[in-house]
Amino acid sequence: MQEADKIQLQSTTLRRGKQYDMQWEPMDLTTKSVCAARGAGAVLMVDAPLNPEQPMVEVYSGSGALIKRFWRGHAGVLAGMGWSSQEEIVCITEEGVVHVFSLFGEQAPGPQPSLLKGDCGRRVIACEVLGDGCVLLTNEFELVRWETVNNSLESLGGVEDLLAAVSYTHLTLPTKRIV
Repeated sequence: MQEADKIQLQSTTLRRGKQYDMQWEPMDLTTKSVCAARGAGAVLMVDAPLNPEQPMVEVYSGSGALIKRFWRGHAGVLAGMGWSSQEEIVCITEEGVVHVFSLFGEQAPGPQPSLLKGDCGRRVIACEVLGDGCVLLTNEFELVRWETVNNSLESLGGVEDLLAAVSYTHLTLPTKRIV
């Protein structure tokens, strides 16, 4: 046994053994959008740029074993994805509809909330899932925050408002959109 495989903890010597074999196949990650769960858990992957016709979300274990492929048949163009604090998969469409899935790709029961409330002109162009909610950036450069705990939706204002509120000692960010 190599010295690196032993760990001395006070008067006890622990041995580090191999837990499992890595199963990752070689793949080009420059063509994928990747989102890993906390604590070296599962990994989500989807082709990037997203294929609006047939997006395919793939769920892998931390060791690289494919757990599930899903999304075909769900309405909407996938705008982003992430993990909730309960280790659920959260997928958000460009229309602002939130789809929640289990680790095994089973859709959560109940209605899927629409974060843009049917506003046909607005679209999600970027989003970030943050534990118990998410933040969306719309095509009108508006930031919208949604919290799952109390199902509250709050506009954070435009990007210009956010940038105007943020200033640093040596750097002041522009307050007008640069075209």
